[in-house]
Order: sequence, then C-alpha cells, then structure tokens
Amino acid sequence: MEQITAVVHLMKDRVSFVKELWDLCSFFFIAPTEYDAKTVKKRWKDYSAKQMTELAEVLEEIDDFSIEGQEPIVMKWVEEKEYKLGDIMNAFRLALVGIGKGPGMFDISAFLGKEETLRRLHAAIAALG
Repeated sequence: MEQITAVVHLMKDRVSFVKELWDLCSFFFIAPTEYDAKTVKKRWKDYSAKQMTELAEVLEEIDDFSIEGQEPIVMKWVEEKEYKLGDIMNAFRLALVGIGKGPGMFDISAFLGKEETLRRLHAAIAALG
C-alpha cells in the first residue's frame, strides 16, 4: 500500500481521472517489454546505447539510491562528459518507462531501486541497440 500511495503522489498532477492511473503508472510495477516506436525514433540516438551503458556504470557505484543520492552524481557525470542533459534523460526515461512520459527521472529510479533500474537499463540497451 505504501508503494501505491507513493506512485499516486508522484502522478497526481498528471492524471485527471482515477481510471487513468493504471495506464499511466503501470511502469512503476511492470518493466516495459516494448518501447514506444515514436519515442524511440525521436529520443534513442546512435550513441544512446553507449551513453546508457556509461550511465549504468555510474549508477552501479551509487550506494545511496535516493533522489538526493543519485541526482548530483549523475548531473556531475553528464557535465564532465559534456553530454546533452536532454539526450541522457530522454533515453533514460525511455529505458525505464518505455514511453516518453512520466515524473522526474530520479523520482522513477529511486522508486524502482538500484537493481530494477539497472535491469531495465540493460534490457533497453539490448533491445534498442
């Protein structure tokens, strides 16, 4: 029940009716098995697999997987690598959610936890190349 309450809190501003909740929130509980083709075409670049592999390595080293534990480390990595933040976050969202919508990425990854976040990242890299 605690997880459901947390998801509803994260998504309450994105939902107009209760009946929309599952369609918009199911990714919190079920990993994507396919990826939205339109979003893949727009957001998954030739270099996305390389960047997501590097991101997975960065995330693997984080002990505190809370929002506060992840965000500064990932943002510093993006800055040091001189990557475009939009490219990283959009590919990260696609990998974890399967579509191009949802709450903040660190909200999602903190909710999913380290193991599930990494599993979804690796699955997307394998599926999308």
